[in-house]
This record gives sequence, C-alpha cells and structure tokens, in this order.
Amino acid sequence: MVQNIYETPFGVDFWQKKATESSYNINQDLSFKFAPFQLDKDVPLLHHWVNQPYAKYWQLENSSIETVYDSYKEILEGKNTCVFWGVLNDKKVFLVEFYYAPKDRVGQHYDAKIGDYGFHVYSMIRKCFW
Repeated sequence: MVQNIYETPFGVDFWQKKATESSYNINQDLSFKFAPFQLDKDVPLLHHWVNQPYAKYWQLENSSIETVYDSYKEILEGKNTCVFWGVLNDKKVFLVEFYYAPKDRVGQHYDAKIGDYGFHVYSMIRKCFW
C-alpha cells in the first residue's frame, strides 16, 4: 500500500528504507550513498564537526561529547526526524536531518501542514575529507 503523505507522515522506517536504497556508482571512481546515523558509533565524528568555528548554526559549539550524544539521542527518540550521513567514496562528507514539520519546532513558526517535510544539511569543509 502506498502511503499518502498528505494524510500521515512518513515514519522512520520509510526513511531508513529509502536511505539503504540510495546508493549510486556515478563512475568507476565516484560513488555516493546515504548511511543511517548510528548514535553510539557516530557521535565522536559529529562532535568534532559541530565544534568547528563555522558550525554555529548547529548551536553545539564548545559542547562536550555527552551533550552531542544527548542532543541526538533526543532527536532520534522523537521519531519525527531521521538522520543520515552523505557518504562519498566511503567518506562521510555531510549530515542530513529529514524532519516532519508539523511535529518539529519549526512548525511553531508557520502554519505547518500535513505533508510538510524539511531538512537540514551540515557539510564538512573540503580540506577535511579530500
């Protein structure tokens, strides 16, 4: 059965399935995929990323690894946001958060409708992954 996005939100399972299906070999030297964020495994890398001077938007600058862990645990347990890595040639190059707007805090700032989704993207600067 096809889920109607105008009636009910896509769940975490939907996004997980889409991520695992999203793997592309662009050419013999270039591949891209989404990989699910794994809280216990991925927090050290994310902690490093969000503590960079240009990462102020994430509002985790100067945070401890425990704070990053707790923040993402809360996000993941909320079941309204799915977090993935963008992986280029087996290197994590960006983080993306897909969220269901009516149940996200952004929904407090506009009249969010059923079927409204948003996303945040955090990309590491080039010198860190090339």
